[in-house]
Amino acid sequence: MDPTRVTDSPSDTPPQRVVYHLASVSELEAHAGRAYQPEGFHEAGFVHCCGDEATLLEVANRFYRHRPEDFVVLDLDVDALGPTLVWEAAQHPDGSPTRSDEPLFPHVYSPLEEHVIRRVRSLRRISSGEFTAIMPRESQRPAPLGDD
Repeated sequence: MDPTRVTDSPSDTPPQRVVYHLASVSELEAHAGRAYQPEGFHEAGFVHCCGDEATLLEVANRFYRHRPEDFVVLDLDVDALGPTLVWEAAQHPDGSPTRSDEPLFPHVYSPLEEHVIRRVRSLRRISSGEFTAIMPRESQRPAPLGDD
């Protein structure tokens, strides 16, 4: 991580009220009644998030398209996350250094308590496994965590 690329929010975008996290329904259900820690949290030390819905769909298709399970989008309240939310350059899987022109991603350096989850929404998928849209939760199965 390049410490010069760490910021409270990206300077080229307006302040945000929400960031987005992709979660498997089974992981959320396994954490019912306690703070949610996604797979890989202990290794990375943070919860991976996206700053916009289009990026979240890109990430879902790049990394989770092959997984047949159900996924939801957690809309996380930026104000409730406070200083645990840090915008950083993505770490490359091959260990190569990040470039200064690469986008920043929101990382949450704590488990997700229920009060930071503003809304839970479903993802539409087609038969190939591709994620095509983020849907209002009421159009799908009941949410494992309460909606506002």
